[in-house]
Amino acid sequence: MLSLPESMITILTIFAPEFSQPVFKNALQLMCAHFLCNGRRTVTNLIRTLGKHQDTKFTKYFYILRKASWSPFNTSRILLLLVIERFLPKDGPIEIVIDTHLNRRRGPKIMGLGYHRDAVASSKHQKVLTPGHNWLIATICIKIFGSKYKWSLPFLSYLLRPEKPLTSSRNEADLKGKTRHKKMTKVTCQIILQIRRWLGPERSIIVIADRAFACREICKTCVKYKVVFITQLRLDASLYDFPPIQQGKKRGRPRVVGERLKNLEVLAKDKKQKWTRRALPWYSGKSKDLDFITGTCLWYHNTVGGVPIRWVLTKDPSGVNSPLAILVTDLSIEAEQAIAFFIGRWPIETTFQEINHHFGLETIHTWSDISVNRTAPIIIASYTIACLMANQSVKDTGIEISPRQASWYNKEVISFSDVMVYIRFAILNKKYFSQSKKGYMCEKIDMEDLIRLWAIA
Repeated sequence: MLSLPESMITILTIFAPEFSQPVFKNALQLMCAHFLCNGRRTVTNLIRTLGKHQDTKFTKYFYILRKASWSPFNTSRILLLLVIERFLPKDGPIEIVIDTHLNRRRGPKIMGLGYHRDAVASSKHQKVLTPGHNWLIATICIKIFGSKYKWSLPFLSYLLRPEKPLTSSRNEADLKGKTRHKKMTKVTCQIILQIRRWLGPERSIIVIADRAFACREICKTCVKYKVVFITQLRLDASLYDFPPIQQGKKRGRPRVVGERLKNLEVLAKDKKQKWTRRALPWYSGKSKDLDFITGTCLWYHNTVGGVPIRWVLTKDPSGVNSPLAILVTDLSIEAEQAIAFFIGRWPIETTFQEINHHFGLETIHTWSDISVNRTAPIIIASYTIACLMANQSVKDTGIEISPRQASWYNKEVISFSDVMVYIRFAILNKKYFSQSKKGYMCEKIDMEDLIRLWAIA
């Protein structure tokens, strides 16, 4: 029977208190099949990978996703704390990257479907809407496996309900308004607050997001709970100087803002503006010469109020890239550091690609309320679980992860595909070989079973 090595089960055992004993036992088998399967991530396909397609009690595997009593929210907390314990120092800052990911799905009976902006198909001048699930995903950025650049490890996923759900016969809860629609900004504020509660008041947290999250509500939430927020700022944002200090008693209310500042778009085109040039971190672990200027001000709107921010305006001397403005809620952070943090959010895009490629996120077939809210978060979190399992196996066995090389590709750094090969090798090695004092002793091999697994891989 296929099963995970003991060193890898050690990681998954930490989640055992959230499940009953029979459910956890069956969940371990599905997780093992999940790492070996390369086709659609349906439960039936995972059962076939396990070689249990003739098992008459196959409903026990569906029970894990449909009816079993466990909470994805609690497992997210365990996963976050586990990553911090295994990969981060106790006193270092924690970089949290938040972004949305469109899981393209079609079907008349799927819960929570709606039309969302497709970032891949859309452009600056054209907005393309695609049916599917829009997931808000929180990841933690760290350097692992000796890599030069950071990895973005997901730990929490939240389904953003559409304001106008698609018509469906089984989507009655959405259509009748029984499920509330929450704005992305409100959900983001709640997630930031929850992360602060999980990590405690003393831990330094830095939240990084793209331009879609640049709003004053999120900035105010981060300032309130002592979380540093870094995002992209619009070039035409309403920026004001700080209000002057009032001298003595004057009639009327004190001023809440100072003078209106120049738009950053105007500053970017000003030829008289003096810029500072530095070689700063860029994408893929490289460096690039950038010109930048910075300042502090109030980002103000009369309905929301003002938020004190540091803005950093960057310009590419070569003219290849457009001017970029970065917002930081911590005024003490230097401009170079703010740019490095914002550029460091890019690995989350690579993570989304790897999840779709290795785990087939868009091939799941769940449609009910509870199944949708469980299946996708499990698949997304599998990326992080795989990294934790591989790291633990390296410590216990001493067998290092090696990058796959070829004569035409001199690969020096470890990628996630190397991690997957490492895990699959460990599973199959345990299945067909046993370790004794004399070394590796070959068991009786079912060649039909072995060929079937190779065919799947």
